[in-house]
Amino acid sequence: MIECLANNDEIDRQELSDATWFKDGRVSPNVDFNDWYSTHEQAVFAGKTLVNWTNEAERMGVGWKCPF
Repeated sequence: MIECLANNDEIDRQELSDATWFKDGRVSPNVDFNDWYSTHEQAVFAGKTLVNWTNEAERMGVGWKCPF
């Protein structure tokens, strides 16, 4: 879900440019990712908070598809 938002420019590319957890369009969770996520839980991306995106993806499981 984070990859979907990032790869469709819903997360500012400049913000991701130094992210140790996002390379070549893929997320590799690490401590920095956990920090980023916790500080962005209530941030709005494409009209929903990050928490709402996460909850939706978790509810749908493998059936979740990137809407962009």
